[in-house]
Amino acid sequence: MAYIYSRKAPRYTKPASNVAIQLCAIETARDGINLPIASSPIHATFRKDMQEWKKICNDIIIWDYIIQFQNLISPFPNFSVMQDNIRFYVENNATGIFCQGNREKGGEFAELRGYLLSKLLWNPDCDFQAHMKDFLNGYYGAAGPYLYEYIKMMEAELKKSGRRLSMDGEPESHKMGYLSEECVKKYNELFDKAEKSVWNKQEVLARVQKERMGLMYVQLRLEYGSLLERRKVLQRLMRLAEANDVWMFSEVDWRKDQSGNREMFYQKYMNRLNNESAK
Repeated sequence: MAYIYSRKAPRYTKPASNVAIQLCAIETARDGINLPIASSPIHATFRKDMQEWKKICNDIIIWDYIIQFQNLISPFPNFSVMQDNIRFYVENNATGIFCQGNREKGGEFAELRGYLLSKLLWNPDCDFQAHMKDFLNGYYGAAGPYLYEYIKMMEAELKKSGRRLSMDGEPESHKMGYLSEECVKKYNELFDKAEKSVWNKQEVLARVQKERMGLMYVQLRLEYGSLLERRKVLQRLMRLAEANDVWMFSEVDWRKDQSGNREMFYQKYMNRLNNESAK
């Protein structure tokens, strides 16, 4: 396994013909998961290391990351680099790719991510945007175009901010960027339209509302809205999390801020709201 300290290719030895090297791209996910590995200066050292492995090994298995571990339901616009990165891996002797995502139930656009990754791993040169639209329109019905606009708007706002996404990051890092109060208001307006478009189809409406959980999570984390509004948001988030069997909000229970699972999150933010009202 070529991982962290062992990521660099050896200078004087090379793998036997029956040996596969598992190369882990963890630094790219920490330093800028929204930036293409093939061209971003941030990822120059990983690029160099993979190209060095390519010279001595024809069987490289990639361990990739497509997740923000500490905030599983938070909006995380990294769709734009998925295809570029998988193409880069394949062009550099990758014979297998493991994309580590959310191991828990739920998660932001979990179904869409699984679908798109399956398409990319089958054919890295597929029409990615067409597949995204196809899934959104098929799974969310008439709400699909609004969710597509939501994803594209987030990607544009992230790019405009110039900030990097990290798999170890937090929503607070993007309070002045794609998760600003103004942006979250626009996203909620799109979800209002999305919900209205499928109001008479309960199964589809439930799918749309599940994706809205990410915005509710951010509104509470970043304290957007009045005290009364945030109380309502917290109650609705808990109802939706329970309805969708979403227990873990983080990969681990033992987050430093004591909000790793649904119950811990509720207790923390209800206490915060109660403390605010007592002032």
